[in-house]
Parts: sequence; C-alpha cells; structure tokens
Amino acid sequence: MISFIIVTHNSEREIYSCLESIRKSARDETAEVIVVDAGSTDETAFAVSTYPFVHERLTLRNVGFAAAANAGAARARGDLLFFLNPDTTLGQGAVGQLRQSFSSPRVSVVGGLLLGGNGAPERWQNVPFPSLRTIFSHHLPWSGRHTPRQVSDVSHPYSVPWVSGGALAVRRSVFDGVGGFRERYFLYFEDVEFCRRVRESGGLIVSDPRLHVVHERGRSADAAVRQRAYDRSQSLYLSVAGSLIERIVLRALRGAYRHWRYVLLLAMIVGVATIIAREVIPPLFLLFAATGIVLTALTARFPRFAWIGLLATLLLGQSVRVPLGGIFLTGTDGALLAVLLGTFLSIMRQGRLRSFARRTLRGWWVVAALAPGILLAFERLPAEDLLRMGLYAARLLLMLLIVPMVAELGLPVSRVRQALIGIALLLVGLGGLQLMLAPAIPPPVGSLGDTIFFRFSGGGWDPHRFRLVATWLDPNFLGGFFSMALAGLLAANPRRGKFLSPLFALVSVLLVLSALGLTQSRSAVLSLGSGLALLLFFSPARRRLAIVVTAGILLALFVPSIRQRIPLSLAGDPTVRLRLQSVAEGVYHVTRFPFFGVGYNAYPAEQEIIGVIRDAVVHSRAGSDNGLVTIMATTGAWGVTVLGIGLLFLSRRLLAAARYGESDALSVLSMFVVFLAHAQFLHSVTYVHLLVPLLITLGAWIGTNRYPSSGETRTIAERPREARA
Repeated sequence: MISFIIVTHNSEREIYSCLESIRKSARDETAEVIVVDAGSTDETAFAVSTYPFVHERLTLRNVGFAAAANAGAARARGDLLFFLNPDTTLGQGAVGQLRQSFSSPRVSVVGGLLLGGNGAPERWQNVPFPSLRTIFSHHLPWSGRHTPRQVSDVSHPYSVPWVSGGALAVRRSVFDGVGGFRERYFLYFEDVEFCRRVRESGGLIVSDPRLHVVHERGRSADAAVRQRAYDRSQSLYLSVAGSLIERIVLRALRGAYRHWRYVLLLAMIVGVATIIAREVIPPLFLLFAATGIVLTALTARFPRFAWIGLLATLLLGQSVRVPLGGIFLTGTDGALLAVLLGTFLSIMRQGRLRSFARRTLRGWWVVAALAPGILLAFERLPAEDLLRMGLYAARLLLMLLIVPMVAELGLPVSRVRQALIGIALLLVGLGGLQLMLAPAIPPPVGSLGDTIFFRFSGGGWDPHRFRLVATWLDPNFLGGFFSMALAGLLAANPRRGKFLSPLFALVSVLLVLSALGLTQSRSAVLSLGSGLALLLFFSPARRRLAIVVTAGILLALFVPSIRQRIPLSLAGDPTVRLRLQSVAEGVYHVTRFPFFGVGYNAYPAEQEIIGVIRDAVVHSRAGSDNGLVTIMATTGAWGVTVLGIGLLFLSRRLLAAARYGESDALSVLSMFVVFLAHAQFLHSVTYVHLLVPLLITLGAWIGTNRYPSSGETRTIAERPREARA
C-alpha cells in the first residue's frame, strides 16, 4: 500500500487540487492519504476535513516540515511512503508508474520529474550534493536557470544524488532504517540530508522522468521568513557535509553570491563616486569610499537600524562639510546616499521591489512640479550653474525617496520619535559645551579654533555670540529642529514603564525648551507656537501643553538675552530688514519667471546674474528667507499649484487621523506645521537636517497607514465616526 503524506501550512488554495489529483491517479491502487496540518491560520484544516478521500488528519503547531513529515510517517500503514507538497498535482497514472519505479529491490528512493506551472523542468533536479563550490557557481550569470541535464528528454529512470522532498517516495523500511528526516531542519535541506544518509547506507536513489509532478509553488510563508529558514538550513547542512572553512566563507559571502547583480551595480556606483571624490578631495577618497561600502552593506543587512543611524548623523550638523561641484555635502548627505542604496538592495533581496515602485510613483506630483523649471533653465544657464542646479535637484529627489523606503520597511513612528528626542537631548548637551568652550561663533581670527573651524566647516558663517548653536553652527536652524522635536514629543502619548514615560517626557521637554531659549531664535519660537496652537485643538493632553507654554513665557521674561530680542520693532530690527529684503528679491524673480520659475535650484545663479551676490556657494542671500517665495521663484505658479494640491491631500489624511485620536498622525502633523511655519522665516524648506527627520517620520506613519486604493479597506482614521463608536 502507498501512504501519501502531505504537510500543509496555510495551503487552503492548493490542497483541493493536490488531493483530487491523488484520487484520480490512485483510483485502481491501494492507497491512503494522511494530511498533517502544521499550524495553519487560514481555512486549510476545514478544507481538508470536508474532503472524503483523506484517511487521517493530524493537527500540530508549526514545528517545521521535517517534524511534521515524521509525525505523518508514524501514522502511515503502507510499505511505500510518498511525501508530497500541497501545491503539487500528480499526472495521470502516476501511482502505477511509481510502483514500476520500485520494481527493483535495490531502489530505495524515487523522485518524479518536477514541472513548473509553465511546463518546464524545475531547477535543482539532477544536481550534485550542495557544496560551497556548487552553491556559488549556481548563482553566476552563466549558470543557467534550468537543470544542468535536460531530464525531460530522458525516458527511463536514472540514478541521481538526491531528489526534492516536494515529491519524494521511499520504502518504509529504508525510512525507518535511517531514522527519517532530521527534525533540526525547520524547512529546506532536510531532503538533501536524508538522501545523503540513504546513499551512505547503500541505497539507490533514482529519478523517474515518466512520473510527472506539477509544482505550482504556493506561498505559505512570507518571503523573508522563507529566506531566513533557507539560510539557516543551508548552514546546518554544511555543518554536517562541509568543513568549518566552507561554513565561514558561506556566511561571509552568502549575500554577495546570491545577489551578484546588485553587488556589481554597487561596485560601479562606488567606483564612479570614488573617481569623483578623488578629483575633489584627494586625501580622503579612500576613506569615503570604504565608509560608503561599509554603510551600504550594513544597511542592506539591518535597514531599520540604519535609518535610526541616519538620524544620529544629525549630531554632526554642519561641523564637517565636503565641497562637491559648487555645493557642500554634510555627513547626513553622505550617509543618506549609502542608506538609500543599502535599503534598495534590501528591498530587492526581499522581493518587494514592485511594492516599493508603487509607493515611489505616488510621489509623481513632486517631480511634475520641479521638471518644467529645470528643463527651461537648460536654455539659459552656463554648464557650471547647471551642474550645481542638477546636484541640488538630485539631492532633493534622493531625500524624497526616504518616504517610500521607510514606508516599505514599516519603521514604527514611536521608534523614530524616540530617536529624535534622544538626538535633541544630545544636541542640548553639545550646545552646553559649545557655550562654555566657544561662546563666539566663528572663533576669533587667527586663533587655533578659527583654523579648525574653517578647516572642517568651510567658513562662510554669520557671527553668533553667546547663542547656542552646537554642531549646527546656526541657532535658527537648530532652534527649528528643537521646535520640531518638541512638537512631536508633545503630541505623543507617553505610558509609564516605556522609554517615553511621563516623567522622562516632562524632563525632556523642559531641557529642549531651555535650549530653544538659548538659541535666541525668534523664528523657532514662533514656529513652535504654531505647532502648539495645532495641538491645543487636537491633543487630549492640554495640561502638558499649558506647562510648556508657561515655561516658555517664564524663559522669555527672566532670560536677559531673550528679553532683549523681544521688544525690537520690525522697522528697527536689522535681521528683519535683511529678511524683508531677501523676500523682495525673491518676489522679483517670481515676476521674471512667473509660470515655471527659475528652476530648482537655479536661484543662486539668478542672484549672481542680477548682481545681488558674487559667489553662489556661500549661504547668505543664495536663497530667499521665505520658503513659499523660494518655491514660487524656483517652480513658478505651476509648481506652487501642483505642490499645494499634493500637500493638501496629504494634510487631509493626517488631519483625519489626528481628529480620531491617532497620536502618531498628530506627531507628524505637528512637526509638519512647525516645519512650514519655520520655512516662512528662513530658507529651510529644503534644509537637509530639517527635511530628513520630517520625511522619515512621515514615511514611518505612511508605512503603518496604507494609502487606500479601490477595493481596499480604509484605515481607521478614514472610517466614519459612527463606525468607531
């Protein structure tokens, strides 16, 4: 008698076809069917229970294929055991053919010809036992995608090293003699190791190409879970059949040989970047290239931690900058490129490229807003200005890729918020050291501090005396970051026992608020006020907000350096006059190019053309101090309209979620409001150290609140209020 043993796990879609093919093929044979369900969470168990041809059904927790198959074999009564995957179907007369394959007493194990859904022979048939050499060579571009031998042309059984457990028949005596499958293999390689033991005991393993088995390859587990199980089982197998050196090399090079195409692409990108770096900064090009490779590799392996690490680069601020093509790249810029590339490799490795592409295409409206102005700028600007404009545009587009990548990873908003608060507190500490050691920025000319400052920061900074700047070297932008971090924290819902406990949150708020006061940045304080106004409408924690507002007022009243900056009139304040002049210059550019703008970011070049500045590389007056005016000047009425509509739809989603009490949505929305308010006083609308944390937080929220499409269930924030009651 033949005992068919089928191990299922979430196989309700495939099990009917498998059972029906067995019934038709074994019509004239004595056979039994045993189904072992290994922890299915769908309707597999119910589907099997309603099928009359199943003789016995076992229900286990998800203990893996080997353990479940052994449990089924222990219940079997036949002299032949035929292990089948639930996503396979037998051809006509397969059972009779199987009997003929075992006609010789020397045959111990028989495997059929596995055919894919397209009728072609599957990979991994009639191949040697896995070794480091065969594993590596099989992933090379010239190794082919099918079996080494055209088994479909063979019409008689032939000896093979091993056969797949997806359709493996074995004599009961042989199975018991070698001890069945090794249960330490959760999934994969248990069939290879089993066949090795059969061969070592003197058994003959054959493949019969006349025994056709169609393998549809169902998906009972997540791709990432299957990949981890495969890697673990592969290492386990080499621990038995290989050497220690092979195991070490395998673990070190597994990702490289499996994804050689991506490694080649990475090598090309790093090579081009190295050539550019060598031309720009000869002494450091090897260091930057090596650092980029390491960061990319670490990101591909640990993408979520890499994004938190990217936020940590905000601690470097503007203290280290590298000139490249007329712009300065900060540590965050360099780390961003490596993290984006590593995350892309991770997404491709997990087979989620299509989902990532869909998320990326949802941002088409940003490219549509920028493209006309950039294309028109090619007609009038020289090559040097076009290069600088292209680098700025490329950096912006790379930053915009943050949202779909973080959303695809599913990074929790709470984790991002905790990282931002930690970074803000560290910047508070660095700012305290700066006020004690270097209260005047930049340091006095000719001093050692001046030499170090100019060497690493590139110079060109406005003077700030007795203002907290930390490593950002600008109190206004640093104050904007403090305001965003405070808004995100105040919108959170701290719980006792967590990282953001109520006491820790209160202490953090007071420390960051004090540092915000020491920056003496009125723009940052006003932008924080806009975020607090939003929270007063939607946050249930109004008591905490009242404490923050009270503390802010006390700071303004009792800190002399802050109190001196408050009573200045608009007309007599030199900073206000300069900003109004900057806005007027931006409006002038809007009148020159009203429809599509000067092009992003050709604003500095236009400032040089009209004689306002001499060097577009410096910070001062290379952009308007009003974000809205900057966008109007660089993208025109077309860009403002497209961007406005896109941001309106995004704001509606955030606002809807915030109205229904989502603290994560309220955090993103409050940070977004603070960012927009701050951009009305400074050229911060594309400032990398403010835009990166905002985009990471937004991507984290989108990753847990999917964009609804036709036929999809809406998120809880978009359901009617009565549905939530």
